[in-house]
Amino acid sequence: MPMLGVKLKAQLKCIYTNARSMGNKQELEASVQQDSYDLVAITETWWDDSHDWSAAMDGYKLFRRDRQGRRGGGVALYVRECFDCIELDDCDDKVECLWDEEVDEAFYKRLAEVSQSLALVLVGDFNLPDICWKSNTAERKQSRRFLECVEDNFLTQLTSCPQGIQPPELEDRDGEQNKPPMIQEEAVNNLLHHLDTHKSMGLDGIHLRVLRELAEELAKPLSIIYQQSWLTGEVPDDWRLANVMPIYKKGQKEDPGN
Repeated sequence: MPMLGVKLKAQLKCIYTNARSMGNKQELEASVQQDSYDLVAITETWWDDSHDWSAAMDGYKLFRRDRQGRRGGGVALYVRECFDCIELDDCDDKVECLWDEEVDEAFYKRLAEVSQSLALVLVGDFNLPDICWKSNTAERKQSRRFLECVEDNFLTQLTSCPQGIQPPELEDRDGEQNKPPMIQEEAVNNLLHHLDTHKSMGLDGIHLRVLRELAEELAKPLSIIYQQSWLTGEVPDDWRLANVMPIYKKGQKEDPGN
């Protein structure tokens, strides 16, 4: 993240959003210019080299990193031209997402270094939906470690609107409104137990009875996959495949229209 050369008492007007594709940024640009934001942070830009000509915004410096090799991802940071700023780059491409302890600690180490500055604004999708910011508690070890890092560096969480809308059948109704949607393991378990075993198998060749019998073992990994799919806006490639078979109903069997 660029370090901003501002005075201690200066205030930054910032906006952060998960864009889920920045193919057309005219609406965002109009809002930014109208409200005179100093810093605009965007995740999930879904940009690639073909967007180079349209990425610039008048009056702002652009720092950006696109996801390489596959669709989705990407971050962009617009900073007003009046601010002196430099981009921190240690050529460590591992820290794109927090998945294992080694990558986590690399990120926390860098955060501890930049938090020594007088002004620090940290934004992004950290995909830790089990954190309750009201009570500063979390269920998972990974989330608790993130909370510890936030507290150690004297950072404060701030959001002005809910981070998503939850599907009713998987909703955590006791969750805080400013938390990202959380796919409940118990809800996935319940859905697996109610699968209709008389329906045919999918392309994976796994019978629905197997899924129902192994509901207790499958609920946790499936809920994690659903959660990541919801947060990143991506679907596993295998889920995009399907067997489509025409079924004869009436009329002449030789007529393809039947």
